[in-house]
Amino acid sequence: MGISELSLKIASIGDDYLTLYLMENDSHRAIIRVEKLKRKVKIAIKYIGEETPQIIECSIKDDEVNQQCFQSIGLVFEKKFPGLDKEAVAEEFRKIFKEWENIRLAEELKAEEERLKEGLELLLEDEVEGKIIRIRASDGAYFNAHGSFVDLGDYVVIGESTFAFAEIETKNGVLEKIEPVGIVMIYKREKGSLNLLEKKLYYPAYQKKIKVGDRLLRLHADVKDIKTNLTKNFPDILTFKKILDGEEVKKTWAEVGNEIIEKLKDWIVLDDERIYDVVASYIVMTYFFDVFTAVPYLYLHGPPGSGKTRANITITYMSRRGLWVENPSDASLYRMVEALGPTVGIDESVLSENAKRILAAGYKKGATVPRAEPTRDGIILKFFEVTSPRIFSFKHPPHEDYFIQRNILINMLKAKPKKFLDPQPNEFKEIRETLYYMRLTKLPEILDARDKALRMLEDLGVWGREAEVWAPILAAAILIGREKTVLDYIVEDVSRRRTNELIYDEEKIVLGAIDKLFNMTSSLASEEDKVVTFMSKDLQKNIKRRLLEDEDCVEITFEGTIEKVETKNEPRCKELEKEIEKKWKTQKIGVVLRNLGFEKYKKKKGKGSGARYVYEVKYSDFVNIAKRYDYEPTATKEENKVEKK
Repeated sequence: MGISELSLKIASIGDDYLTLYLMENDSHRAIIRVEKLKRKVKIAIKYIGEETPQIIECSIKDDEVNQQCFQSIGLVFEKKFPGLDKEAVAEEFRKIFKEWENIRLAEELKAEEERLKEGLELLLEDEVEGKIIRIRASDGAYFNAHGSFVDLGDYVVIGESTFAFAEIETKNGVLEKIEPVGIVMIYKREKGSLNLLEKKLYYPAYQKKIKVGDRLLRLHADVKDIKTNLTKNFPDILTFKKILDGEEVKKTWAEVGNEIIEKLKDWIVLDDERIYDVVASYIVMTYFFDVFTAVPYLYLHGPPGSGKTRANITITYMSRRGLWVENPSDASLYRMVEALGPTVGIDESVLSENAKRILAAGYKKGATVPRAEPTRDGIILKFFEVTSPRIFSFKHPPHEDYFIQRNILINMLKAKPKKFLDPQPNEFKEIRETLYYMRLTKLPEILDARDKALRMLEDLGVWGREAEVWAPILAAAILIGREKTVLDYIVEDVSRRRTNELIYDEEKIVLGAIDKLFNMTSSLASEEDKVVTFMSKDLQKNIKRRLLEDEDCVEITFEGTIEKVETKNEPRCKELEKEIEKKWKTQKIGVVLRNLGFEKYKKKKGKGSGARYVYEVKYSDFVNIAKRYDYEPTATKEENKVEKK
């Protein structure tokens, strides 16, 4: 072309289009797009760093491009690069147009060669609207760059990623930057066993797929700029090197479990020794939660000074990819989980209702949060994956049923720990690296423990959501040799959940207020014949009294035969009374009644301005609704007492 440093490089070519890069040494100087139309050719030249491209149009006659066109191209480049031989430029473009079809075929063959190197043979070929469609592999599945578990039937894949300082050698020299790098372990099912087939690194910034046998896994990476201080709990690249080199880690699951429990006892004081085993199992579970269909959450609650924040930090820093955060926004929650797949420790945050819903949604594997996002090309719908372990530390236990059912609740008490200062991530580095190693190299053992845990729970009559919550933790307990104490705790917890008022607590409070109305109804009628008529405001009084009585905040006196109920004149009781009145307004009671299914018993009473909507409920209908929400009416309790005698 006259100046040896300049050259043209083909980027892509088709029947009627061509994209070229103008290179100076190994740097891009311009992008050239050529499009063949019916009677003309359009050539767009955009120099790197300049906004507006230059457009050249040339006529076509008898499939030949007007020769003046090539001279015009030469003049354009000569103006931009003084001293450039314009005739050489014109000749270069003449050759490209003359050999267009041969160049296109050569580029296709080159691409075909690259695909063959991947080991993917052609499965199907079709032609649609002048375009050739070639099918190389089935849609193997989605593989998240931060580390995933994918079961393809005959192949099982598990991966993990981290950030590492890298030197990237290019034609322009060596770039030094922090890069995401992952390791993937590919296992194959053969004759009833799972055998390691291949282990290799992957690079989310450069790869779009991972080859697994005769299939491709789409590699999804949504990580563009992560500050490295956020990833201090991620794996050390040396752990990946040990795995690639076949270096053995001598520790057993039981030894790691013992180390975790000793660390927990340094920073956390629990009144039930079994809970140390449960928490240790939870930590181990975070390293393979993705082999299950759901992931439970850990919820620490207790008064100020009970050590719940320190416990949260300790557990989070020992867990897989632990990130401890305060007051996260709704958007940061789903973006953080999508990008990094962390174990999230959340402390004393004022979570919005939407944030709670996002967190609850992440309980099920594959759960996504849809968001419409504006782009230069318009609005696109994105789905963010939100499944990951969570550890909460709050003063009070949750009151939402959908949240309670996904959490393992641990009540923290004020006590003096062995160590006062909060732990730092490096305190648990050895434990984490061992567990990262085991996640990748001990997959057959993990899957065996999973199957055993599910069988054990089924034998105990634990199924459904209860099994979803406890199976991952029990599997970890089996691996570290703590299944006996953990199973004992599970049986107790499941029993407590089936009778505990924390489940459907608001519904049970309203049902209790209705139950009290039935008790106040004439005893001349049999229970089955009783009917109560009430409005939301009629339940308000009973709800307030019951909640105050629970906290010993009620004084009852009598004036003759008339009962007089008053709130105790104590600061805590007066404060509680205000909270109850604020929370239990008639509108809220109406919402709970509707959720319970009492709407069909709502009737209009009276006429004109005096008309009111009331609930008219038979006792038998009340009992049927109560059973659905694990509430046992008072009369039923009395009958049960008689039967036991």
